[in-house]
Amino acid sequence: MEEISNKVSQATGKIPLDLLSKDKECFKPLTSLNILSSYVYREKEYKVTKESMINYKGKKYSVLTKYIGLKLNVTETSDGNIIIYYNKDFILCLSLSGNKYNYKSGHMYKILKSDACKHLSDDQINDFIKENIALIYILLGG
Repeated sequence: MEEISNKVSQATGKIPLDLLSKDKECFKPLTSLNILSSYVYREKEYKVTKESMINYKGKKYSVLTKYIGLKLNVTETSDGNIIIYYNKDFILCLSLSGNKYNYKSGHMYKILKSDACKHLSDDQINDFIKENIALIYILLGG
């Protein structure tokens, strides 16, 4: 390898080691691992619970009930959102939250309809949510 690095390059007409010495003058140390990690694409899988939630960083976020039992991919953006995909298909984008439980509009209805309130009519479920939404969040620790 050293032999190649000391020979004149056909592409540049210069010796690679000489160019490296010149390039090193421009190199700067990384100030933080956070800077480097911001360039690395990370996507992780999360299994959807039977409550139609994914657990991300200790907080639960709702998804549609059709994803129960499936593994979804989650990517966190630099602006404080998470993007959720299934098989590379976009599902939804949510803001990161400090609340323990986080429901997207409409998910709570579908979650209740699929299980706990499946015996109720649509109007009854909507009334239940309207009447109890504050209590639901208090009980859930939201």
